Formats: sequence, structure tokens, C-alpha cells
Amino acid sequence: PLRRRLLLLSANRWWQPETVIRFCEEVVRLIHVDVNQAERLARAATWLSGRLHDEGARAASLRATAHIFYLKRKYETAWKF
Repeated sequence: PLRRRLLLLSANRWWQPETVIRFCEEVVRLIHVDVNQAERLARAATWLSGRLHDEGARAASLRATAHIFYLKRKYETAWKF
């Protein structure tokens, strides 16, 4: 996790709402192939959207997180997102 965090911190030129949206699109694609990777990407999207303070990016990251919870059959938690 530290290497991933350092990568995100060093790549601040990619800190844009479009990046969060792309992460979320990738979560939807990956979720049926590698759930763990999709979850890590959803967490990265959430982290980045928190730094951007952009409502659209936040909505996209919440949607990605909800996809993860739904797939893990945590329906109540997914509904909250």
C-alpha cells in the first residue's frame, strides 16, 4: 500500500476529476476479473476524489465503492453509497 500511495502522491498532474471517472470505469470492468484489484482502484478513486473536492468525482468514487460492496453481497452497505 505504501508504494501505491507514493505513486498517487507523486503523480499530482493526474489529479483531475477525469482520472477518478476513469478509475471508476476500470472498477466496473475489473470487478468480474479481479475483485481485489477493483477494490484497490475504488479506494484510490475515493482517496483522489477527497483531495479534489469535486462533487462529480466524489459521486463516481462512491458509485465504484458501491459496486464493490454489492459484489461482496454487502447489500445494506452498498445501498448507503
